[in-house]
Amino acid sequence: MIGAMFRRLIDYALKFPGERRPEIRVSAKWNQTEWVISIEDNGAGFEPKYANALFQLFGDLKRDIQGRGLGAGLAICPLIAAAHRGSICAESEPGKGSRFIIRLPQNQRERP
Repeated sequence: MIGAMFRRLIDYALKFPGERRPEIRVSAKWNQTEWVISIEDNGAGFEPKYANALFQLFGDLKRDIQGRGLGAGLAICPLIAAAHRGSICAESEPGKGSRFIIRLPQNQRERP
């Protein structure tokens, strides 16, 4: 399931590259209690007020960027993160790319 979330986030970066050639950076850091995974791009970005709309089914963010509805694209990501006792959030600035931060606890095998 985690792989499906990463694929969706990378697909999102490729769909909205902005004016530059797409660059995507994936990094992971262990902070003693959880993994913090970051997926960053240099794409079109979005207004910070739309960060939550990215993860909603049929949100309106893409309509603001390219004139069409969002659909189910990233709506599954919070569900996947939660299934692993983690979370996901998004940060961005128009024209400066986006950053998705995924937090996953240490032991994925001890899920309830």
